[in-house]
Amino acid sequence: MAILLRVKDVQPILIVHYAKRLLWRKFHINRSNTNKSRYYEQAGLCRTLVYEHEKSKESSVVNQSNLGAFYRLINKRMSCKSGVGPLKSAFGSLLINDRDKAAALNVYFCSVFTSDDGECPAFNRRVADNVSLNRIDITSNDVIRYIKNVKMACPQVLMEYHITF
Repeated sequence: MAILLRVKDVQPILIVHYAKRLLWRKFHINRSNTNKSRYYEQAGLCRTLVYEHEKSKESSVVNQSNLGAFYRLINKRMSCKSGVGPLKSAFGSLLINDRDKAAALNVYFCSVFTSDDGECPAFNRRVADNVSLNRIDITSNDVIRYIKNVKMACPQVLMEYHITF
């Protein structure tokens, strides 16, 4: 049974998070199974709401066709703010220096992945035999039309490319 508070103009995530905090305090004082199950149910609801909120924010960034916002979202997801923790080397010593950790990870990944032998793997056809793509025609007018529709932070860059066509 989740606790829902009636507060006007407050985001549902904050309300659920506050209720989770109250249930945690209640469970911390009285460790009964009822309090535990109520806390875990509220924590699950809070986790679900946060996940759905992040998902909707990402969807809106992708759907608004803003290239800068999209790259900010991707870079935010790719960065590792805490860094890589200490690693053990093959000899058992602790690696703390970033260069040593990078070298150890490089050796590991080189040993795990296979190198390219230059041969194309067998690829089964996924469409009918009568379907084929023989030619693609892209003219300079097509490129210019596409570039005009792209939203960029610096329009003068577009003009430099436009002059070359």
